[in-house]
Amino acid sequence: MKAQQRRPVAAAPLTVPENARTELARLLRAEALVFGDFVLASGARASYYVDCRRVLLAQPAFGLVGSLVAEVARQLGAEAVGGLTLGADPIACAAIAADPRLRAFLVRKEPKRHGLGKWIEGPPIAGVRCLVVEDVVTSGSSLVQAIERARAEGAELVGALAVLDRLAGGRERVVAALDGELPYLALTTIEDLDPERSP
Repeated sequence: MKAQQRRPVAAAPLTVPENARTELARLLRAEALVFGDFVLASGARASYYVDCRRVLLAQPAFGLVGSLVAEVARQLGAEAVGGLTLGADPIACAAIAADPRLRAFLVRKEPKRHGLGKWIEGPPIAGVRCLVVEDVVTSGSSLVQAIERARAEGAELVGALAVLDRLAGGRERVVAALDGELPYLALTTIEDLDPERSP
């Protein structure tokens, strides 16, 4: 059964500082965008790959993403930020480094096989207003999985965020998982990195 959802605190569309978003896109273009022949997590083949963790696990991108995500969390009244490991891990950690009022949570791909057998690591999120995050959205399956698991744990979702959206249909799946009522924001898209690149 889904936890009851309240509408987001933010009445206006979500906004982030354009100069920070532009700088993030520049860093991703310079250090994360790789060309070749790749198999994506979705199983699809692509002529490019965006290795976000190459950038997010170092400064200045760690601090930049932290401040951007913390600002979105503030607008939505989120108390926690997290998502599916490993994509969400640096984002959630950056957010709590930027705003000590936030907490982080990490969603496992399968439950822990010992101890408490938990699906989610971190402080409990039942009844907590949560922003679900991911580094790269292609099919949207990882973000949808995290949304569903957070709901199953009793979280009160306020929205979802991706650092980069490949514009390959994932947005539609994420919006549907949010019941079309909660916001989904991509800080950048592949068009910001390479306007000529097809999804």
